[in-house]
Amino acid sequence: MDLAALCSFLVSLRVFPSRVQFFQYESVYLSCGDETNASEWTIMRNTTRHKNQKNPAQVKSRWYFNSNLYYKDAGVYWCQSEDGQCGAVVNVSVTAGDVILESPPLPVTEGHTVTLRCIWNPDKPRTEGTFEFFKDGSCVGNSSSGNLTIPSASHSDSGLYTCSHQGALSAESPLHVLKTAGSPPQLSDSPASVLSSVILIVALPVAAVTVATAALVCVVLVCVRKKKKKKRRKESEQCDALYVNVMRFSRRTAKMKQLKGKKNK
Repeated sequence: MDLAALCSFLVSLRVFPSRVQFFQYESVYLSCGDETNASEWTIMRNTTRHKNQKNPAQVKSRWYFNSNLYYKDAGVYWCQSEDGQCGAVVNVSVTAGDVILESPPLPVTEGHTVTLRCIWNPDKPRTEGTFEFFKDGSCVGNSSSGNLTIPSASHSDSGLYTCSHQGALSAESPLHVLKTAGSPPQLSDSPASVLSSVILIVALPVAAVTVATAALVCVVLVCVRKKKKKKRRKESEQCDALYVNVMRFSRRTAKMKQLKGKKNK
């Protein structure tokens, strides 16, 4: 089950340096809360080798890796109190590769300046060249200094970022940009969603007109049919009346001939 579903986010785990990707044997410092309530929290982690492991240090709210961070230490870290309350989780990755991406370990709010740094492993030889940055697999910029700055971050800047240099690619690092309170609602960033909305807006009036036209045609057809039926009934009645008159005339003529014949005799 997702930890976020079980915890109330009261305290955020602080990471120094402020990133989630690290090279092996780096020095990393993790802490919970501030000086006033630090004793109430314990740093927990889930890794490939440990499940819900508590900080083994004497001060539970601080975890320090003194140049001994190893790949087995990669995993999810968070702060948790004795009654089960916990802060937002931080996914720490450790690599022995050539390049990592530095990005904010926790969500940032809209309007803030965000700087992404592509860092080359200091223990590996490096030649001059550009650093390329990618968001969700698409290139979003390049830099000779290794820095990519987003001056005023917006919610649309959220995504999975990577960087590359000299053919080496970093791991993915998520960037979460939270909407500020009172920000106007936005349409979905997906072109398909926008197109669907436009089609819906156009299709509804067209459908309404089509239905109304079909109803009118049906009414006209019914009226014409009734009129034709009424006309046929009237013609039938006229024919019946004519037939009766003809029959009466024929009988009268035959009777007159019969009387005339008797008179001549």
